[in-house]
Amino acid sequence: ITNLANRIQPVIRHDLGDRVTMRPDPCPCGSLLPAVHVEGRQNDTLIFRYGDREVALMPMALITLLGAVSGIEPGSQIVQTAEESLSLRVQFSRGVDPDATWKEVARRMRSYLNAHGLSHVSVERSPLPPGRDPRTGKLRRTWSEVPVSVP
Repeated sequence: ITNLANRIQPVIRHDLGDRVTMRPDPCPCGSLLPAVHVEGRQNDTLIFRYGDREVALMPMALITLLGAVSGIEPGSQIVQTAEESLSLRVQFSRGVDPDATWKEVARRMRSYLNAHGLSHVSVERSPLPPGRDPRTGKLRRTWSEVPVSVP
């Protein structure tokens, strides 16, 4: 994020996806300033396998793709539910046709997957609305429910 006093650069906002909490105790370094604990990123990189290839889809690219669709409220979620399956939790804006908007979401997602050689991956519209992680309270935008296999 740039600061407002910087007149040369525009203000740029980023969704970093980090979780930061205030420490209840002083910083171990001895600083008298408030101390924080950084828990790190909450969004998962989605990994797909196709034959002997592994394709990683970065969270920001997927989030940006959904954010570019008119008629979708902020906070959509993309869940990898199986090795070859994505489930999208979206909330539609008032006054839009949900079915027509979903068709545009699915078209863009299919195009993105095809461009990455993942035409075999299915895209489903989840009946669940976007929701916060029950453990952290954070709105996770991408995550995988597929167990990580160690070679």
